[in-house]
Amino acid sequence: MVMQAMRWTSAALLVAALTSGTAAADPLTEAADRLAATIAPGARRGPDVLQGSGGKTDWNVTLTPGSCYWFVGTGTTALKAFCLYLWDPSNRRVGTRKPKGAQVTMTYCPSTPGSYHVQGKVDGGGFYLVGVYSRPGQPGDYTEDGIVI
Repeated sequence: MVMQAMRWTSAALLVAALTSGTAAADPLTEAADRLAATIAPGARRGPDVLQGSGGKTDWNVTLTPGSCYWFVGTGTTALKAFCLYLWDPSNRRVGTRKPKGAQVTMTYCPSTPGSYHVQGKVDGGGFYLVGVYSRPGQPGDYTEDGIVI
């Protein structure tokens, strides 16, 4: 009976989140949202949060010209380093960030539409995620750290 009540409660929360247009964020997503608000004010997070664990995770995201994107990664305190790499649709590496610590940011304004390959590599293990945030812009509009030029 308790399990049935838990299923109904979870289903009700999911329906409420879907119909309200927002979902309850976990602490790592909230941390990424706060960091994005600092480096890219006004940028909006897309519906998907890229999640990973272990030493390396690969994802694909669709990017379009006319928007600039901020990849904001954060992970558990077990991470000693969190690196991000980005390849364009022709498999040319267009972004590399290798900071120390459990957070990483990368900014990219594509000139070519398509599916981009994102790779996260971590040292220290643990769970991590990457939020992808966007706002209107063109190549050259922002510095690597997301600052408006």
